[in-house]
Amino acid sequence: MTSLMFKKVIEEINKLDFDEQLDLILYLKNKTEKINKNTIIDNNFISQNNDILGGELCIKGTRISVELILENLASGQTKEQLIASYPSLSLDAVEGAIAFAQSLDNDHYLKKLFDEYCEISS
Repeated sequence: MTSLMFKKVIEEINKLDFDEQLDLILYLKNKTEKINKNTIIDNNFISQNNDILGGELCIKGTRISVELILENLASGQTKEQLIASYPSLSLDAVEGAIAFAQSLDNDHYLKKLFDEYCEISS
């Protein structure tokens, strides 16, 4: 972005009232989180497709998100209970989701769910 374009963007932002600026910040934060979800995936079980669940990280061949798996595990559900609830999941896929989350940066939202799961499973 050129400095002239940047200046025009700032001028437009300054025309917004406080609530509109806050809405813009929240919108951009959400967009940034979505971009961060597009982490390089080096895992045989995880895929990301913008046409499936809005680009959420999912188990390949399903509409089951990594976030859903980690949320359930973090809430105390066992891997076996999770697999029973979602028959298209395999134990390898659940463990792949856990391994993927473990490999993320500490500030990634999925890493935080992984940490919660570790706390209750120990």
